[in-house]
Amino acid sequence: MVTITDNVSATTATGDVTFSFSFNEDVGTSFTADDITVAGGTKGAFTRIGGTSATLVVTPTPNATGTIELSITAGKFSDAAGNTNAAASSQQ
Repeated sequence: MVTITDNVSATTATGDVTFSFSFNEDVGTSFTADDITVAGGTKGAFTRIGGTSATLVVTPTPNATGTIELSITAGKFSDAAGNTNAAASSQQ
């Protein structure tokens, strides 16, 4: 299971947003930036912190008033036991 959070406490982001991904099992290197779909912004730096966490910086679309939405399709990555992920999403 993956939990997605972001670093913006306000309802409106005024700059880059860093999304954090926390996994309940070690996914090793099977989770990459390619597994994440972004709408309303552009993917920036992806950092793997370890087998159980990673971050992705997203730059909002200039002059946008909508929502940044991240999604991960089911079956994109797996843990050491071969269990694949469920679908997940988050918005800012």
